[in-house]
Amino acid sequence: MNNNQRGLYWFRHDLRLHDNAAISSLCEAVQQVTFLYILDDKAFTPTTYGFAPMGKHRHTFLLQTLVDLKRQLAKLGHDLLIVKGDPAECLVQ
Repeated sequence: MNNNQRGLYWFRHDLRLHDNAAISSLCEAVQQVTFLYILDDKAFTPTTYGFAPMGKHRHTFLLQTLVDLKRQLAKLGHDLLIVKGDPAECLVQ
């Protein structure tokens, strides 16, 4: 492990911690990991048919899942950063 390295793990679709080889590999390779989830603005923008990809119930379920994930990460000594916006802009910030 290189003590001067930091890593970023961007949760996108798979919000599981257990049996996640990418997280295990990252945690072994770096000293500090930032865990990130971006609520993409596009998910809330209506399509040409007038429907947003992220409906009320799906949004509620996602938020509940993110709260649980944040709790699981806290037990392991980590935090989950949750931001909303354009993913490219959020990553730069």
